[in-house]
Amino acid sequence: MLGDKVLSKDYDSKTFKELMLEKVYDMALHGDLNSIKFIADRTEGTALHKMSVTSNEPIQVMKIKEADETPV
Repeated sequence: MLGDKVLSKDYDSKTFKELMLEKVYDMALHGDLNSIKFIADRTEGTALHKMSVTSNEPIQVMKIKEADETPV
């Protein structure tokens, strides 16, 4: 894969991947919220999104339209 070749190439004894991670870490230390979230998501995992169902009706995933029905 091309991306793997770019990431593993040495740039002054550091890989591009190492340089990118250092940059993200530096940005996080300076308060960049996207960088902080990036690091937290990859070290702690993303937050769970909880949902609750308030009825006993089945969840409709897809509605299949009959051929003779008019478009919705």
